[in-house]
Amino acid sequence: MPTHTNIELFEQVVGRCLLKLYQGFPTPIDLEPGRIGVEVATELDLEDEDSAVLILSGADHAVGFLVREGFIHFNPQSRVMTGPKFPGAVLTLKGLHLLGKVPSSVDSSVDNRPLADRLGDAVKDGARASIADAVKAIISGAFVAVGSAVG
Repeated sequence: MPTHTNIELFEQVVGRCLLKLYQGFPTPIDLEPGRIGVEVATELDLEDEDSAVLILSGADHAVGFLVREGFIHFNPQSRVMTGPKFPGAVLTLKGLHLLGKVPSSVDSSVDNRPLADRLGDAVKDGARASIADAVKAIISGAFVAVGSAVG
């Protein structure tokens, strides 16, 4: 069984999470990181206990990261002990903008489709490298957007 790094698992969770929110936009959805973690664990064929713990806790932390960085908004007042971890989750304008952003500096030989479309195709095809590439582009775009807003 291959070993996966935290960042690889993060990329898989973030990709699936953003895709779910994009596909449901603008309707808020109840986001369950544990379920997303199980999807990733199943896709990556993670069977040992350490991997299961890592993906389940890692999924929660990955979604928390997206919330803290302003990509996702949710209704924390709707949290209940037995309910969803992130109730009423929806992409923010920042999150939606990044998913649909096509940099003008990209040449024609690069996939110019919106990142959300690339994520959808990658998840559907089970293409782990494509999901990772799309998530890296999203995170890079966030740093560029934050840098230009601050500077």
